[in-house]
Amino acid sequence: MLNIDTVSQPAKAINHHTRFGDSLRDDAYSYLKLWKYSNLLKPTRQDIVFDIGCGAGRILCVIARRPVQKCVGIEISTEYAERARQNARQLNGRKAPIEIIVADAAEADYSGGTIYCLFNPFGTKTLEVVLERIHQSVRKHPRCIRVAYFNAAFENVLESCGWLKCYMHEDSTLTKRWGRTSLWTNVKS
Repeated sequence: MLNIDTVSQPAKAINHHTRFGDSLRDDAYSYLKLWKYSNLLKPTRQDIVFDIGCGAGRILCVIARRPVQKCVGIEISTEYAERARQNARQLNGRKAPIEIIVADAAEADYSGGTIYCLFNPFGTKTLEVVLERIHQSVRKHPRCIRVAYFNAAFENVLESCGWLKCYMHEDSTLTKRWGRTSLWTNVKS
């Protein structure tokens, strides 16, 4: 249906050297859950969607089938970034451009983003820095943003940052593999 391969590992061993050394293993999220949460995020033509730690690009490819302005993947592994680019090129039904940037998430530029997706790609130190970089971007150019945190192992970091509010959370009923998912915004409800 999508004509992408986000399950098999790149042939070359993947080496994740991040600033804080807290990169976590790659794991693909259920398509069923991604479609559900992409509907709950309510992306529009004005949205720029970032997938932070995008791996082979499954989240990007699912969301790029919706009419959003652009999808941007941040990935530290050059091997995974190339897989994500390949998947973006062959994606059936793409309605939005996909850009893949090879960068450490703690050093990436999050300007202009309105939706940020994370599938638990790293530990607390990197997550704290990433959230602060997004916050700086929002302070510089005020806008409403949403954050989707899949397999939310370090949800306490989002809770303690002080500028995000959780508007939905759910524990997986399909399997414990994907754990808790939470959706956040910087807008007070």
